Amino acid sequence: MVWSMASLCCTHLGIPLTLPIGVNSYENNTTHFFNGAYGLGDLLKDNGYVLSFVMGADAEFGGLRALLKTHGNFKIKDLNYYRQSGKVSRDYFVWWE
Repeated sequence: MVWSMASLCCTHLGIPLTLPIGVNSYENNTTHFFNGAYGLGDLLKDNGYVLSFVMGADAEFGGLRALLKTHGNFKIKDLNYYRQSGKVSRDYFVWWE
């Protein structure tokens, strides 16, 4: 997930997410992601836009929820959202390789 988060960090904030060689994940132990940075989501929210992010995986993975909540307060519709709404069965799981 580290490279997916690196690309999202770059596109949303315009700054690279770099981790030391051998590190293959962003520790998801925080509710803030690059606190103090100002990105596209922040700009849109500050100008009255309501933001949504739709995905088929769990937004907790890799720190994505922290990024989206810190920078734009996105309404997140992830796998957990669709499970809770009954649109996807609770036991649905696919590993995409």
